[in-house]
Amino acid sequence: MEITELRALFGHHPEIGAIHKELAKGGERHVLVSGLHASARSIVLSEMWGGEHGAALRSHMVETPRSISPSAKGQESCRVLVYMADNGDEAQYVYADLKQLLSDEPSVGVYYFPTAHRRRQGVDEALAIQRTETLARLCQAEGDYIVFLNAGDKFHNSTVLSDIASQLEGYTERKRRPAVLYGHTDIVDRNGDFVCHRRLAPPEKLSWQSFKNGMLVCHQAFFARIDLARKYPYDLEKYRLSADFDWCIRIMKEAERLKLPLHHTRLIVADYLEGGVSVQHHKDSLLERYDIMCHHYGKLTTILQHLFFLFRNAVK
Repeated sequence: MEITELRALFGHHPEIGAIHKELAKGGERHVLVSGLHASARSIVLSEMWGGEHGAALRSHMVETPRSISPSAKGQESCRVLVYMADNGDEAQYVYADLKQLLSDEPSVGVYYFPTAHRRRQGVDEALAIQRTETLARLCQAEGDYIVFLNAGDKFHNSTVLSDIASQLEGYTERKRRPAVLYGHTDIVDRNGDFVCHRRLAPPEKLSWQSFKNGMLVCHQAFFARIDLARKYPYDLEKYRLSADFDWCIRIMKEAERLKLPLHHTRLIVADYLEGGVSVQHHKDSLLERYDIMCHHYGKLTTILQHLFFLFRNAVK
């Protein structure tokens, strides 16, 4: 049996049609698909985003855009389906399957975002290239702003994007829109239950100098203009755990150079899952942040600032 014939059988299965019908309703949807084994999940995924069903779903999503842009309605943009695997082996199998299953659909790209491992002798260049390529493709998505969420993170509620978009309506000139839209973050547990507000709160007036006091805005609540994000991508070759810290500073530096505002939304933007990778590798993450601060603020300033951090923590 040819792959196209196999996909056709799955594509006409009533359960596939039921899933598409549910997703096409728009808004936040939770659909549980069980009973899939081996490559069956890849075939279902290929029919979710490719073929006639996938084309219809992507077309519907264009009519209800999720991008942060008050002028985005009705504009066609790049739509992304993200599959998060339980482990690296599963991800590689699904990636290989989808590359083959969707090889005859040039409009649908398949990209793999591997875990960032460092070898003892340095960066694993092959993995760094794959990660960079995937991020570069995500940055090609049309719209005005981009935000990065980790696995387990989510927007605080279903109206966050529309609420932020409404705040942009006062910026009539597109080139002068804020370089960054930022807000607050809540910490949640693995069940999605509220734990606490993030200890570091965003200031009313944010600048790249603000990050001398730590990462006052986490990347989950940091929307960067897409043109700036393309110009200054994450430096994944140099930083494994704290590339977001460096990226935010570089974006804000460019905003200052271009005299673009940084807009405080005053919203709780994201729910951040406690105990992420940077927390699990806290020491390595702090060392990277120290290097980043030395690069942007100078070694003397960084040392003095860390002495202040020690004093602040001791007082608490």
